[in-house]
Amino acid sequence: MSTQDILERIKVWFESGDENSNDIVEMPWDVEVERDVNGSIKMITAINPRMPIRFHVFPLEKCVRIAVDIGFETAYLKPSSRIKVYRTALILNSAVEIMKFELVGLDDELWVCADLSIQSISEEEFNDTIAALFIGLTTIVVKLGLEEKLKASMFTTLTQMLKERIDKGCKPEDLLNFLTKRAGMDEKLAKQIISKASGKQLPIMYR
Repeated sequence: MSTQDILERIKVWFESGDENSNDIVEMPWDVEVERDVNGSIKMITAINPRMPIRFHVFPLEKCVRIAVDIGFETAYLKPSSRIKVYRTALILNSAVEIMKFELVGLDDELWVCADLSIQSISEEEFNDTIAALFIGLTTIVVKLGLEEKLKASMFTTLTQMLKERIDKGCKPEDLLNFLTKRAGMDEKLAKQIISKASGKQLPIMYR
């Protein structure tokens, strides 16, 4: 099976699922696909509304990589802080199976990722990997005291998701249903977020 075949399967695995599931891995995700001029997948970006963090999937030579941008730049930290971050990441590399941490870009952004062989990947292995990435992500966030930073990043991502839906003509009641049903959000908070996301683009009216 080719890498492209695997990527197409992963797209389906992300999109399919049970919206009523209590397991975030088994819920359907919002998926965007970037393709080249020949129609081949360059990258899949998936977001679960219940925990709006971007998961990126892209092909390597003999595997596919699933990576999560934590949104934490380390290049400009004080040396002592940088050492603490790197030490924590290295310890977690051994403590949590499947996933690993890496530094990406000129700003040494901390990412959590996992590589899956195209020879053996299955839906069960894929789901286990997503779960491991969530574990790695939440663990390092707690250990480094990044909870508020992660919350802010998730709120930004969720607002962007709503704005995209508004641009596509979604009605306020559809947005409310998305937040309360898909994201499991309290109705009052959902209304506040919709108002913030819509700005003057769309009047928000509820019965």
